[in-house]
Amino acid sequence: MKKFDDLKLDNKKPIDDATLNNAFDYVIEIIKDVEYSIFFGTLLGIIRDNSLLKNDDDIDFLVDYKNKQKIITLLLKSDLKLDLNKPVNSGEYFIQAEFNNKDKVCLIDFYFYELTPKQKVLLKSIGGPYQEDKKQWMYMTKNTILPFTDSLFNNIKIKIPNEPTKVLRYLYGRKWNKRIEKKDYLLYFFMNKPRIIKSKIIAEFLKFLSHKKIKKLIKAYYYILPITIRKSIKKFYSLLGQS
Repeated sequence: MKKFDDLKLDNKKPIDDATLNNAFDYVIEIIKDVEYSIFFGTLLGIIRDNSLLKNDDDIDFLVDYKNKQKIITLLLKSDLKLDLNKPVNSGEYFIQAEFNNKDKVCLIDFYFYELTPKQKVLLKSIGGPYQEDKKQWMYMTKNTILPFTDSLFNNIKIKIPNEPTKVLRYLYGRKWNKRIEKKDYLLYFFMNKPRIIKSKIIAEFLKFLSHKKIKKLIKAYYYILPITIRKSIKKFYSLLGQS
């Protein structure tokens, strides 16, 4: 689940199902002694389709922040590529490693959560390393996430959230179990909760307005626009979680 295009690898080739599954099996073996849960698109694929999402380019894990150093140590000892100096790894609550198979690369994303004083599971890393904007923090009910529970996938024991269907409904809406093409929806955050626009026309229009060149053009003329229009533009980009 990525937000910033400039963090993606250059010249990446599509990942075949075999590479994606090999990466998944390899990482599960590495982190089997650490409390984790599959999350985001990885959870969606396994619960909805009983498979990893076709054409996905990453595998998502949720881990307690207290275990961050354990994860780093295990990754550095493995054959995965982990460069802690890369911009994508500059944030406190997110780490991205790479599983390399010849010319194909599968990204391995770790989202580290904390428990708030009110016993909410807090993710500050929805935007990868960009974690300072509190509007982008996501809060989830503790008992839907914890404790992580055991499940079997392809005869391998894995960990999933305590109530996976409730988690998926929260992340992807009440129709989470219905397949929809990425190009036909837009995911954004509002009031610390993920929201989905499933109208293809509206999604395409908002994606157009979110394009870097369009935002640059808007910024160039921003201060000569009437203040009411400026407020509307600012509110729009705020809803999308963009500056």
